[in-house]
Amino acid sequence: MAKKTEKKSDTKAKSTTKSTSKQSKSTKGGARSVRPAPSTTEGLSEQQRKLIEKIEEALPELDVETLALVLRNTQVAIYNRQMEDTRRQVEEAQRAVEQGQVPGQAQAPGVDIEQISDQSFVIVYGPERVFFNRAELREIARVCWAAENESKGANRLFKWFERERRDFLLDTGVDSPSDPGLSELWSLVRSRYKVS
Repeated sequence: MAKKTEKKSDTKAKSTTKSTSKQSKSTKGGARSVRPAPSTTEGLSEQQRKLIEKIEEALPELDVETLALVLRNTQVAIYNRQMEDTRRQVEEAQRAVEQGQVPGQAQAPGVDIEQISDQSFVIVYGPERVFFNRAELREIARVCWAAENESKGANRLFKWFERERRDFLLDTGVDSPSDPGLSELWSLVRSRYKVS
């Protein structure tokens, strides 16, 4: 009797193993087991995450036509939102132009050059006042007159300050040649000083 019981349990174990392997094979190839790829939910609100989870759970139950409809509706919703964003940006740009501002462009700080004495000058750059001697100002004038336009002038000025007077960049917070104040300084120097 004991031998028969062992044989029966062996048979059950084998059949269980076979059915398990069949299930794993059907899971690999079957459409029902396909789960949607995890979506990126970083930066989304808790409510958005919960809704995305519910949608992902429901997607495998939908047929091809319904999935295609869901995709089309999603694409339309995204397009409408992008159009609304574009419309808002255009309105903001129009308001900026009406107020005399250039959209997307940083406003230049107030730039001026004051002569303190025969040998000393101050470059006023926004709220900062940085002292220069006559020789340094002469070099700045040479740098400005060596450039034929604002862009090249700003680039040359930045390189000169970086090499000769790094304290000016640190004090004023200028961290690149695209700082609008450098172009203003280029124009101001060329309008006031000549290079002999």
